[in-house]
Amino acid sequence: MPPRKKLKVNHAQEGATTNTRRSTRASSKVATPTTIATDASNAQPPVASAAPTVVKLRRGCLKDIPNFAVEIQLMIFGNLHPQDLFNLSRTSKMFHQFFLHRSNEALWEAALENAQDLPERPPWMDIPAFIHLLYSTHCHNCGCANIRKVIWPWFARYCSSCLREITCTDSDVSKKFSKASCSVYCLGDVLHGIEAPITGKRSSHFLSTRRKVYWYLNRHVDDVIVKWSTVPEPRGWDSENVKEFRRQCANDIRYRLKYAYGCRKWHDEQEEDHKDELRNGRTERFSAIIKKLKETGWEKELDFLGPDGLEKMSCMPVVRQSAKLTKKGWEKVQETLHTFLTETRATRLEEERKSAIRQRFADLDEAIIAHCVTLPRNAIVDCRPVALDLALQKELEPIANAPSAETVTRETFATIVPKLIDNWQAEQRQFLQSLFRRFIKRVPPGVDILDLAVAVVFTKSYSDIRIMHYPHMLANVSLRRVGGSRGRDEFPSTHYAAVAASDPWRGPFSLHSLDPKEVVEGIEWMTNIVLNLGLDPDTATISDLEQCEGRVRCLRCPDAGRPDHAYTWDAAFAHTARHRDSFSSQKPKHDRWAGIPESDLARVKELEAVSHVLSIDSDCWWSCALCVNWKGWKESVRNHLASE
Repeated sequence: MPPRKKLKVNHAQEGATTNTRRSTRASSKVATPTTIATDASNAQPPVASAAPTVVKLRRGCLKDIPNFAVEIQLMIFGNLHPQDLFNLSRTSKMFHQFFLHRSNEALWEAALENAQDLPERPPWMDIPAFIHLLYSTHCHNCGCANIRKVIWPWFARYCSSCLREITCTDSDVSKKFSKASCSVYCLGDVLHGIEAPITGKRSSHFLSTRRKVYWYLNRHVDDVIVKWSTVPEPRGWDSENVKEFRRQCANDIRYRLKYAYGCRKWHDEQEEDHKDELRNGRTERFSAIIKKLKETGWEKELDFLGPDGLEKMSCMPVVRQSAKLTKKGWEKVQETLHTFLTETRATRLEEERKSAIRQRFADLDEAIIAHCVTLPRNAIVDCRPVALDLALQKELEPIANAPSAETVTRETFATIVPKLIDNWQAEQRQFLQSLFRRFIKRVPPGVDILDLAVAVVFTKSYSDIRIMHYPHMLANVSLRRVGGSRGRDEFPSTHYAAVAASDPWRGPFSLHSLDPKEVVEGIEWMTNIVLNLGLDPDTATISDLEQCEGRVRCLRCPDAGRPDHAYTWDAAFAHTARHRDSFSSQKPKHDRWAGIPESDLARVKELEAVSHVLSIDSDCWWSCALCVNWKGWKESVRNHLASE
């Protein structure tokens, strides 16, 4: 036993060092009175003692276990799992030699009795080798790590490099058997092989037609050849000796596979348990990361990400770990996620800004309706602008594009809506007047050019006939369409209100998309119709056209074998538009008209009263005069009337 260490204590007054070696009862008894008196005479006043010295106790070491008594070792090892013994055997060379020594097989047997969850051990394998097969992830040939796949029929793990070295293909086996005069034609009868992996890129045709190649363990092939050498003569294919040889080999394969299936099932269950453990660890780590991110001010960004965004974040390498989140690990997570969360915050703020803009334009629409609509409403009420029509006006931007922190409501817009609407209507009116002056040269004094009967805007759709005059043309939805059949995309994408124009039917109203050729064509059609109604195209107004009792007939229909009908001015225009074909110049145009004689008008109007009675089931849209903004047709009209 090494000598006891002496502790040095400095005297508070003299700085002397005294021997503090522990005294015994015997030494105390032999102390003389002189010594005691001397000590008493030299006694000093009491002083404060120094702080007690903390002595670290030496902890137990694993290396001392082999020095314990056998009974204690058996007590310890008898309560361990075989995996624990395997892990201990890998901690040091001493333990490796200790646990793998043949004299300590009883330790493994005792530990194996405690492991009820292990598969049945193959009889030809000792316990340490069996436990090594189950728990070690090293190659059994070269020792490289992280080889998780076990070739259970061979009861071994091999890396890809070693697997090529210690195996041979079926063609090589056939050559070895032929060289040894081994009468085996079906290798599966005497050997268990594994299918060779496919390396490199192959075409699908190659994969479907290639012959499967199998690998066989070299030592198994050598064992079969050795067994073959012991087969007595005769060795013919049909001889009983050869049949018995094949029967023994097949039984040996089945015997090994019985244990292999049990080990594979156990291994698969362990893999699933391991995956569950990793999954639970990742879940706990991710929950801890989410909690800390919320504590550090990223809660809004996490809510904005939603399930899909959180799933993307959970797949990041620094997050997708099963290890418990530590202080240092959290610092690394923060550093890695900072860019991702910063970009998410910018996206969130941008989306919140877009949402605020959309809501403000919805409030502006309500303010416009409140200003323009009076009940019961008429057709003129639908000729009002929508919020996007006013977006380009400078007076609107300071309110609609105000910072998100400012509160903007319908009441905020109510103060400027009248001026915005007046400006918009004046702009549309001025544009149409300028457009029609290019094609209508004669305008009567004191008459607005927009009030003329021939001042029409046709947009290739005969369903828009009723709204081709001003101001009804301001309700033409085809002039609001972004993209679509009109091919218009005039609203600037960089404008602050562009986010509110995402609906292709909710773009800003624009007359700039009108094709001048179509405008001229519509004016010519209407001029011909007005002339045959007995009116002067140069002076007739929309009011004159609506009060006209005349009717016209198409001169082209009888020639084309069609029924001869009487038309009102709007029906005549729709008939011409319906038979217009811009892709074929050979197709006849139905734009030649003649007036119905006065003698036939009475009979025509009697037939009109019967055949053109409007009902809910008519092919037209209805607007409810008692609702602010409701439209519908056919069955929806009936449902609306029933609900209201």
